[in-house]
Amino acid sequence: MVRVIFTVDDEEHAVEAAGEATLMELAVRNDIEGIVGECGGCAVCGTCHVVVAQEDFHRLPPAKGAELDLLDAFDDTEDTSRLSCCIKLSPDLEGLRVRVKPIV
Repeated sequence: MVRVIFTVDDEEHAVEAAGEATLMELAVRNDIEGIVGECGGCAVCGTCHVVVAQEDFHRLPPAKGAELDLLDAFDDTEDTSRLSCCIKLSPDLEGLRVRVKPIV
């Protein structure tokens, strides 16, 4: 099990993932507001944009390819912005904290 804390509009939602999943899949399965995943996790729509807590960001592999391209196209990214569809959950991400970016 991997526990993740999503912050949506200053409200925290702790959810647990069993088995393999991406952060986006976990959010969608648990009805986390603001994570839509319109493209189904193909890193082409940006409707799963999150900001990873600064203290957790180093635990993620670097963004690359389509994810970087899409993040570069956004006007509202932050230093620790990521697409949740590109973050595969694993035990070493236990307690990961992310803030959901509103879809604009």
